[in-house]
Amino acid sequence: MRYRFGKKEALLIPENPDDLRVLEKVVTPGSLVTAKTLRRVEIRRGSEVVKGEKRPVVLSVEVEKTEFTGDRLRISGRVVSETEGVKKSYHTIEVRPGTPVRVEKEWEAWEIRAVESARPTEKILVCVMDEREAWFFSVSNTVEELGCVKSGYSKFSDESLKTRYYTEVAKFVEKWGGKAVLCGPGFPKEEAAELLKERGIRVFVDTVCHTGITGLNELLRRGTLKKVLKESRITEETRLVERLLGEIAKDGMAVYGPRETEKAVESGAVEILLVSDSRVREFGKIVKKAEETGAGVFVVSSDHQAGEKLLHLGGIAGLLRFRPVP
Repeated sequence: MRYRFGKKEALLIPENPDDLRVLEKVVTPGSLVTAKTLRRVEIRRGSEVVKGEKRPVVLSVEVEKTEFTGDRLRISGRVVSETEGVKKSYHTIEVRPGTPVRVEKEWEAWEIRAVESARPTEKILVCVMDEREAWFFSVSNTVEELGCVKSGYSKFSDESLKTRYYTEVAKFVEKWGGKAVLCGPGFPKEEAAELLKERGIRVFVDTVCHTGITGLNELLRRGTLKKVLKESRITEETRLVERLLGEIAKDGMAVYGPRETEKAVESGAVEILLVSDSRVREFGKIVKKAEETGAGVFVVSSDHQAGEKLLHLGGIAGLLRFRPVP
């Protein structure tokens, strides 16, 4: 998500469907949303008014409801801006990745963090390799070919050639320094990944049937890169939920459920508040109080297993600084 915040407004540009989900959470009823949209205009012919074709216009609507449909976010409400040929009635703005949207509202701290955490699309290094050659690509919204390393021998009868080949692949990945995926047919990708692991570098490994750009396209169709980009956030959320469950199991420094968590937050005992994304608005007052007491607030996605576990605990829980007085 690209964004720019003002005093009470934000210009937001979602870049993928996950950003649209974030937008759905922060665009609340009563928000004023402005964006370019298609609208049927009225044309006057003397005293007669007829409806013309749809044309692009910039409209502002006071939001009444939102609906996420997978590849777009539908924002519906009353039209509040004056545009030639457009009546102040009701309209639905369809927001897709790449659509700039201005949102005016009273922003909660957790909403700003949610937008800030939806970072611009990250570049990933993809190495598509077999025993003959390794092709490197930088992948984000575009694909850039970075180069190729050749093994020099297809059957690896000379062990030194294999070692040199994998070492060159490892050097390329090390120099990149960011997230990387090794993929391809056969075992070379696993052997190269093992060498990188020995050097303290973790990479993602996947199997594709082809090499070069054909293998990359196979990987993209499978959705592997989307999983890679999500894993960092999911890993952190899973770590916190598992820590919570561990404390609960030993009757330790944790509370869960709306009532007990609210009491702990009110007393300032909560160090980290965990709240499900599907119930965050329901617990808005608790979230705001937690922020006022200096607690860290994590909105946990319900789209993965750890998030489902939090939902089963009532959708809200806290890791404690100290035990609140009963």
